[in-house]
Order: sequence, then C-alpha cells, then structure tokens
Amino acid sequence: MRGRLKRSSKVLVLVSVLAVLALGIGGFLLRSLSQRIFGVTELVPPPAVSLKPEVLFPLGPAAVTNTLLSSWLVTLVLMGLFVLAVSPAGKFVRGLKTSVEFALESLHKLFTEVAGEGGSALTFSFVFALFLFIIANAWVTLLPVYGQVVLDPAGKGEAPVPLLRGAGTDINMSLALALAAGAYVEIHAFAAGGMAYATRFFPIRTFLQGRVRAGLGETYLATLHNITLAARVFSFTFRLFGALTAGELLLAVIPYLTPLVLVVPFYGLEVLLGLLQALVFAGLTLVFLVLSERHKAPSLETGALQ
Repeated sequence: MRGRLKRSSKVLVLVSVLAVLALGIGGFLLRSLSQRIFGVTELVPPPAVSLKPEVLFPLGPAAVTNTLLSSWLVTLVLMGLFVLAVSPAGKFVRGLKTSVEFALESLHKLFTEVAGEGGSALTFSFVFALFLFIIANAWVTLLPVYGQVVLDPAGKGEAPVPLLRGAGTDINMSLALALAAGAYVEIHAFAAGGMAYATRFFPIRTFLQGRVRAGLGETYLATLHNITLAARVFSFTFRLFGALTAGELLLAVIPYLTPLVLVVPFYGLEVLLGLLQALVFAGLTLVFLVLSERHKAPSLETGALQ
C-alpha cells in the first residue's frame, strides 16, 4: 500500500511538472503568435495598481466610490438570498435553502464550541453577519465584471475607472468593520460588568475613595487596557485590508506575467484566502465577545495583537 502511494505521488509530481512546462511553452508560443497576428506582444494589458477607491458620483456632501457601490450590491444580494430561502418561493430554487442551512449550521457549531451552548442568539447573529459580509465581498471580486466594466464618471474622456471594486480593498470599509466589532464587544462588556467595567478605562472610583497610590497603579493598567483596545482595532483593520488588497493585486498581475491558464490556481487561492480572512475576523470577534461576557477584559495575553 505504501509503495503504491509512493508511485502515485511520483506520477502526480511528474504530471504536474510536465503540465507547467507545457503551459509555459504554450504561453511563449501564444505571445509570439499574438505579435504576428494582432501586432501586440501582450494579450493582457499592463495592470493599473491603485490603492485609493475611485469616485463614481457625488451623493450630497459625500461621494459614492466603486468599493461602496460593491458593498451595497453585495448586501442587497445577501438579503435577497436569505429572504428567498425562508420564503415559500425558496423551495423552487434548488439547493438554496439547503446551502443557507448548511452555512448556518456550520457556523453555529463553531460558535457553540467557543461560546458554549448558552451563547446568545444576538451574538451569533452579529458574528455570522460579519463572516458573511466579509466572505461575500472577498469572493464576489472573482466575477469577471469586477475590474472589466469601466466608465468615465466625469464624461470628459479621462482615464476610465472600474465600476465595481472589492469593498475589502477599501481601508475605510475595513476600519468600519473593525470599529463596529470593537463597539459591539464593548457594549457587551458594559452589559456584563456594569459600571465596574468602566473602571478599566480610568479608575475614578479608587481616586474618589482617596487611595491615590492604588489609583496611580490602576491608571497604568487602564492605560495598557486602552492601548490594547486601540491596537485591536488597527490590527483588525490592516489584517483584513492587507490580505484582500494583496489578493486583488495578485489577480491583476498574474495574468500579465503568466499564460492565462495558470491563473486558475490563483483563483482557488483567493477563495481560500477569503474564507480564511472571514473566519479569522469573525472568530476573533467571537473570542472577545465571550471574554467580555465573562467579565474579563481582553489583554495582551488574549491575542489582541495577533
């Protein structure tokens, strides 16, 4: 049995190497053929890298960007899918209700493993909404319409901008999610600990009792606690923004550097990356929520800076 597995692994490696060589040689031949037939060296235009989201149109004092428009569309689609899944018409859409139930059951199983059977439904709903929003905005960028449909919002013949762009590549969206998660955790902490939890930000009760020396020591600990909370928000923001932006840049650059067929594995990598980032963000939020419900403030030891 072991010998058969060893031979199979050698065959798999050999086939993989030959496939990569064939695709590479085919890419060079395709480039040469395209230069003779179409008069161009590259079939794919050079990628234009921009970290700043492009403005599509003004909306009062604010501006609607392509990342904001994408997040709106994703939200509407998710709401529509769940409304359809629980409605009587959902039984006519094959597999929709089953897929929604599978997602809910899988996340609820993970939720109960961390929070226990007594975890509140409101907490699960919030964590599940975070997970679903992040993974949907990560996966939707794999659709061909993203980055390919462009327009000229100014109407002056200037450089066109993409109509849709992944919301995760906008640092404002990542920051908004991190602030929302942080605010929800703190609300839970106040609900669980009451005013006693407020002393973790500043020990005013100790100073009012006249214990100045103890108050100074608690002020030092409160300062560390406040720094930890701020670091958690920045950690959440830049982890999500950096990972999803790197994935978008990778998919923009790889088709320009390699034969088009070699892009397919990177799409699979992006699917895995979106799932991983959604799990990490929602999972850490759940951990902090559980700690807050147990009257325990997150500290450096709980992994807030991981």
